[in-house]
Amino acid sequence: MKKRALAKDALELYAEKFMTLSEIAKKLKVNEKTLYRWKKADNWEEKKYKFIKNQSSLHQDLFRLGYVLLKSIKNDMAIGKKIESARMYFAMKIFNLLKVVKGYEDEIAAEKRKMVETKPKGLSQETISEIEKSVLGICYEK
Repeated sequence: MKKRALAKDALELYAEKFMTLSEIAKKLKVNEKTLYRWKKADNWEEKKYKFIKNQSSLHQDLFRLGYVLLKSIKNDMAIGKKIESARMYFAMKIFNLLKVVKGYEDEIAAEKRKMVETKPKGLSQETISEIEKSVLGICYEK
């Protein structure tokens, strides 16, 4: 049971949090080779793609709602039907919110991109020291 729970957590970190396998291995204390096997066996790439594809942004949903509302108001105006002030107020609020929501979503997306871009490349100093000590036999005095 623990293995299934770990595999589920690992998939969530990979597909939804966009973490690398090495980051997941460190976080969950699971061997990276195990993660590679789980990734291949459970088709994580497809699940990640589906997750991303199914994510609907709030600003898109608000725009669709506002569009439908304005279209209904326009149709009612065309046939001479009285337009309730609440509908007009609601439409105005939706379109005012769009800019705020879109800005927030753009900030979140920029932060995610920045996190991905700023990941260190190469070996850490800790890893280099460990290689020097265990492989090369180099020990520095403290």
